[in-house]
Amino acid sequence: MPFVPVPGTEVQFCIWETRVKDYAAYAAANAGVDGSWKKPFGDRFKQADTHPVVKVSWEDANAFCAWLTKKELAEGKIKAGQKYRLPTDAEWSVAVGLGKEKGNTPEEKN
Repeated sequence: MPFVPVPGTEVQFCIWETRVKDYAAYAAANAGVDGSWKKPFGDRFKQADTHPVVKVSWEDANAFCAWLTKKELAEGKIKAGQKYRLPTDAEWSVAVGLGKEKGNTPEEKN
């Protein structure tokens, strides 16, 4: 998974969205993962393994990050102290070009 630094933050963002096949590996290794991601569009559209996974809750996305961190630490793909996580609102705003926004709540931000 290639990562790039985001100027204005101290994090790196993956240039790819999480693929169906990556999330399928997580789901197979963890009983109880909500299966709604398997057929997010019913029978109207079949997602390929390389398509971005969709219809994943924030909780499941966080759990995926924790699972991937543990897996890749064990495989030596990332170093101790490194971890995968979802970006904060402020990090995401900078990454998508909004810059640093003023205010403490979404209502106070533009």
